[in-house]
Amino acid sequence: MIPDPVLREAWRRSEALCECCKSTHGHPGRCGQFLLWAERGGTGKGAWDARQLNDPRRPGCEILCAACYTQATGHVPQGA
Repeated sequence: MIPDPVLREAWRRSEALCECCKSTHGHPGRCGQFLLWAERGGTGKGAWDARQLNDPRRPGCEILCAACYTQATGHVPQGA
């Protein structure tokens, strides 16, 4: 589980846009899909979830749209 302060900081950093940069997910550069805070864990428009990162050189988590989250983790977003 991602601590709330880490999640909120990641959300601010993302500017409510998907942070995914994997070209294998079908987008060049950063995905940038617009996200809605209330749609965490959903699968529709504006849906997103946070993926925990275990690299001390990177932030604690990244904010991903539902499609990128599913491709990155192999799981459908589950939210908080």
